Amino acid sequence: NADRLASLSQISTNIMVSSDGTVTWLSTGIFQSSCSINTRHFPFDEQNCTLKFASWTYDSARIDLTEKSNIGDLSNFMANSEWEIIRVHVKKNVVKYSCCEETFPDLTYTIQMRRRPLFYVFNMMLPCFLITIVAFLGFCVPSDSGEKVSIGVTTLLSMTVFLMLVTESMPPNSDSLPLI
Repeated sequence: NADRLASLSQISTNIMVSSDGTVTWLSTGIFQSSCSINTRHFPFDEQNCTLKFASWTYDSARIDLTEKSNIGDLSNFMANSEWEIIRVHVKKNVVKYSCCEETFPDLTYTIQMRRRPLFYVFNMMLPCFLITIVAFLGFCVPSDSGEKVSIGVTTLLSMTVFLMLVTESMPPNSDSLPLI
């Protein structure tokens, strides 16, 4: 990843200087981030991911980060089959740290996204529901029939396999247990 970021720093970009002294630099970059997630309502969950951009080197007298709008620009966003972006909120903060007299600006992007549940509904929930129905139908089979035990064992093994699939497809998280 460091090689990719190093090659991005070699890309030439233009800097716009206005007559009032405002300098605008539209820099390029690829950032990877991870967010803590709440799987309580998996696969019908919504997540919030916060990204903060700031300068640790220059205070607000030397650099002023500004947002064009309080809504993030999604014009270059490429859709994802697993997540849907609901909204991107941008907020400017000016922070004073105990170490320094000066204030430091930052831009905080809050990305709200919703999981697309169709894959999980058809590949996990629907088969589990059908296996549960077969298990209940096993109670309707006469006791003297030899099939009652085989239906019970088959549904137990099938449900075990599908519960393993559900566990593998969910991100590991100890903070909350999913309702599923």
